Amino acid sequence: MNTIWWSRFKNLRFLQLILYILVFTILLPFFDYDWLLKLVSAIFLLNALLVSLSTGPQPWRYRTLLWVLLGTSVIFTAVALFQPDPATRLGYLRWGIKFDIVLLFLCLFAILRYIFGSRHITLDHIFALVVAYLILALIFAQFYGLLFFYQPRSFNLPTPLVQASLSFLHGSFMYYSVMVITTVGMGDIIPLTAEGRVLTMVEAITGQFFVAVLVAWLVGRFIAYEANRQPTSD
Repeated sequence: MNTIWWSRFKNLRFLQLILYILVFTILLPFFDYDWLLKLVSAIFLLNALLVSLSTGPQPWRYRTLLWVLLGTSVIFTAVALFQPDPATRLGYLRWGIKFDIVLLFLCLFAILRYIFGSRHITLDHIFALVVAYLILALIFAQFYGLLFFYQPRSFNLPTPLVQASLSFLHGSFMYYSVMVITTVGMGDIIPLTAEGRVLTMVEAITGQFFVAVLVAWLVGRFIAYEANRQPTSD
């Protein structure tokens, strides 16, 4: 039974994670309860971890590190939700975000290694690259949130930090990250500090490099691979 489930999961792993991220991003501003937001976030991190582990054999130390990071992040976040003191709560949330960032970076590394370590490019690799692109946007969204927790005046959000809900903050920075990485730039959220501007520029450059170089290269290889598979006629 476990073998059958794992086989089905591997066949749909990247597609279902794409759909999960998209639905999560769309519904993010509408979460009214912080515990619900963190529960859905924890499920996403677990999903990303399982997808990363499914990309191929991983050293046991690497697998252990991923599970430790996920568990530590969940613990810090859960403790933060029950803290009556805002300063203490903020401190736990900062640590939770830090572990989230490291975990997402490792998942991103595993997925990219799977993509560029394969000799033959299939549709599964295209979906994997889309997942990597979305995870990259999530990583920068976490960086923006962490910066805002340390420097509340780093962005011109309409709601002060002490009054803003977690769903509002996560939704705002995810929205901002997607606008930056796609270079749409609506202009309603603006970085006000040097650190915020540097992060914004790095994400914009990274996003353009990702699309212009990595995606174009992978799609080119996929088309060439599919063309070579077509039977030749005399």
